[in-house]
Amino acid sequence: MPKFLRPLFLGLAVCLLGAIPASASAGILYSGASEVAAGTGIVGTEVGANPYFKSGPNIFFECSGANLSGTVTGNTSTAADITVESLALTGPGSEGRCLTSAGEVKVTMDAPACLRRVVGPGSEWYIRGNSCTTASRTGRLTLVYNTIGTCHYHSLLTTGSYQTKFTSNINSEPLILTQAEAGQEFERDSGSGLCASLLTLKGLRLELKTSSGGGLKVTS
Repeated sequence: MPKFLRPLFLGLAVCLLGAIPASASAGILYSGASEVAAGTGIVGTEVGANPYFKSGPNIFFECSGANLSGTVTGNTSTAADITVESLALTGPGSEGRCLTSAGEVKVTMDAPACLRRVVGPGSEWYIRGNSCTTASRTGRLTLVYNTIGTCHYHSLLTTGSYQTKFTSNINSEPLILTQAEAGQEFERDSGSGLCASLLTLKGLRLELKTSSGGGLKVTS
């Protein structure tokens, strides 16, 4: 190659290399061998335990299941975000209500909410109020009884913090999130005087899948 052409070819090579996009960092949330894309639907069901509420030292009432639905809103090498669109506890009562001494009750949790796993020591996931793409807020809980009416609660943790901690398995399917032993405390905002003034939710254990039934795992 003539010497006077070498700078031209070198410049062209640099331009071509610069036009090739760098590969994006792999995410940490997978279904099988495939990285889970943003926009993928997620469902969760209670497995192996019964979630329950305590009032003081006593169990106030127990449910027999829980159902979650949401959408992956982020999956990078440092974090996985799932915006939760609904989270309800279920029981053997009519229309899936839980059974209590005060009658049947429909239990719904904060929605939308953000379920997040950040890469780091341990295997923690956290959930907090509001979607993953908006500012956080305090978590909320609603109990609708067929006898005493509706009871509204808010999380006792500071607005803006992640409010419930879960642990999960790493690098294996199925992906199961187990609520931390301490549970999550809620204080009554409004409702009948028969509504408990303070409740602690404990025992959530959710298996997460894609909405098409695919298993999930986190790699770190």
